Amino acid sequence: MTTIQGLFVYGTLRHRPDRPNDREKGFIRGHMFDIGSFPGVILDANGLKIEGEILYPVDDDLLASYDRYEGYNVSRPEQSLYIRTTTNVYTESGVQQCWIYEYNHSTEGIREIGSGSWFERWHTTCQSEV
Repeated sequence: MTTIQGLFVYGTLRHRPDRPNDREKGFIRGHMFDIGSFPGVILDANGLKIEGEILYPVDDDLLASYDRYEGYNVSRPEQSLYIRTTTNVYTESGVQQCWIYEYNHSTEGIREIGSGSWFERWHTTCQSEV
């Protein structure tokens, strides 16, 4: 069993903002990219503030399920869509080390989401389509 207890989520796994939510909110540092129907994050300690929340608790079985969802292949990480790694998450209660899925492909030519918020990007896109 892993010693990291939380998974930081910043995109499609986040809880919708219009529903009650008891997940701990936090942020990381990096760059968020608009991959299409989902975001990708590249970690960077000097990067932008990326909003998200922490899923608790996560065990090895749950992580294996998320690995499949995120396209992470433990035996062939170099071919994976995302890499599962750890990062510092900054919350109101302090800094926590959490798992995160970091985008594993080139971001050249992909639009960066400067707000660091997938929901803000999603809301803006939905409003412009109305």
